[in-house]
Amino acid sequence: MHPGPPHCWLFGHIKVFNQVAALMPPNTHPQLFYTEMVRSYNLEAIFYLDLWSIGPGMVMITDPKLMDNSSLPKPLPIHPFTAIFLKPMFGEGTMAAANGTLWRKMTTAVSPAFSMGHVLG
Repeated sequence: MHPGPPHCWLFGHIKVFNQVAALMPPNTHPQLFYTEMVRSYNLEAIFYLDLWSIGPGMVMITDPKLMDNSSLPKPLPIHPFTAIFLKPMFGEGTMAAANGTLWRKMTTAVSPAFSMGHVLG
């Protein structure tokens, strides 16, 4: 087994990512690309993916059992890249990119809309 797909010192795993994307039907969610990388390159269920020119490096976990066993004592903050990525679609200050106090305020504001009484009508 290898710790990751074939790596280029200049482009990281961009070439591999594009090759896998080319095998998929149009509009396939990128999460499927990672599962295909595991299959195509005989990777273990955890590997490093370097997409530095389009985003930060990531440790990928593709086995649900391994995900169940991974836990953190407290939640990690949302990476700053998330806000940059989501800004063109949702604008500044989206809940999906919020952390800490801002996230708590936003979720408190919208949670009544998702209460059982409101959802059931």
